[in-house]
Amino acid sequence: MARARLPTRMRRCFLSAALLALAMGCAPPRAPDLVIVSLDTVRRDHLSVYGYDRPTTPFLEALAERSAVFEEAFAQETNTAPSHASLFTGLYPHEHGATANGVPLPEGPATLAEAFAAAGYRTGAFVSGFTLGSQVAALDRGFFVWDDELPDEVRRDGRDTLDRALAWLGEGGTQPTFLFLHLFDAHGPYLPHGEELARFHRSEPGPRLDNVAPHHQLTYSDGRRITGLWRYEDRYDAQIHYVDGLVRELVSRFDLERTIVLVFADHGESLGERYHQIDHGAQLFDEQLRVPLLLSAPGVSARRIEGLVETVDVASTLLRLAGIGEPGGWAPAGRTLDPLLAGSPEAGRRAVFSAARSVPERHADRGYPLDPDRRLYSVRSRAWKLIRYPLVEGSANDHALELYDLRADPLERSNLAGAEPERAQRLLRALEQWLGDGEATGVDPEALDPETRKRLEALGYVG
Repeated sequence: MARARLPTRMRRCFLSAALLALAMGCAPPRAPDLVIVSLDTVRRDHLSVYGYDRPTTPFLEALAERSAVFEEAFAQETNTAPSHASLFTGLYPHEHGATANGVPLPEGPATLAEAFAAAGYRTGAFVSGFTLGSQVAALDRGFFVWDDELPDEVRRDGRDTLDRALAWLGEGGTQPTFLFLHLFDAHGPYLPHGEELARFHRSEPGPRLDNVAPHHQLTYSDGRRITGLWRYEDRYDAQIHYVDGLVRELVSRFDLERTIVLVFADHGESLGERYHQIDHGAQLFDEQLRVPLLLSAPGVSARRIEGLVETVDVASTLLRLAGIGEPGGWAPAGRTLDPLLAGSPEAGRRAVFSAARSVPERHADRGYPLDPDRRLYSVRSRAWKLIRYPLVEGSANDHALELYDLRADPLERSNLAGAEPERAQRLLRALEQWLGDGEATGVDPEALDPETRKRLEALGYVG
């Protein structure tokens, strides 16, 4: 278990506040607790709270009755560590510098945990996957406890992670609590408990899959390879239902009248839609970028919010809801979600931006000579999306473009970049203006220590 000690300036801030309260002869009002739950690899359209026809998330449906439910929330990255870094810092990956799993958050950007710890919160994080280990992600700054002990090299069951979180929670104290829980169970390979799988079992195997990455491949009990899409979806849905139950158990320990609860996913998952059939990362399609985001908090009315939002918008919003000022030097890229929470639909973003690593073999069907040392970028409005693919030096162009009409083609199948060149160029200019001079490079596998590389290879992130 990694324990992060607060910087001296934060300890002094907390001590000064406590001394002031004593001098006034009264205790300061208790601030609201904060609970953030990360559902790793959970795509929005497989949650019944978002209209999916299988009952995968009965608890989130109940929580939605008192929450702001964001219909159009988008992640800034399709891998775990950089996506979490964006939520914790309010910065895009090319701004905070943690651009891939295995690339730690550099010193400099302030984090949510540092701000809450400086305000006197008891902070604890409990993570279930290697990609958020303190040594490889460096997101533990500001947490008194960062529990990342894994029973194997890459993951642990959410039940074990929750039990550790509940034990820490039970230690109590007079301070308000900031608890971060990361649940990795929906990440492949999908290995649900038997009773969960029994809830989600189709009689037919579904369309055949011929290109499933080795780290995702599953077998029946007799050793035969599973090749039917629905067999994978059954297991994926079972895992989502499992983590929904864990979230129920955690949230039930808090008084929701004085607790801020945020439930989100760091990214989604492709399930048969792409050439690389079961996986995530290295692509920028909506099944990987469009994520669930629910916010329950004192003073926040239950509503479905249609405006476009990004996960970088969360940090400033949580600080405001808790009554905490932004730390000195914090300049988040995100905007507060307050206008949307107040019911102003026009307050959403005009466009959202995302990035991903470049892995040529995952786009082999397109024939692009992709440069693995550069990054993929996308810009998306309500109606259109542009994806910019980096090409190797010496290619006829610096990049390849894909343009999708999301209203006519929501599955992003028909590339209109050639048919709509002016629209593509307008979106490209917006993308390049957003990126500025901050284009980041990919992760160099050779720069990773052997143990980190071994574990990332087991999860499909390098190699």
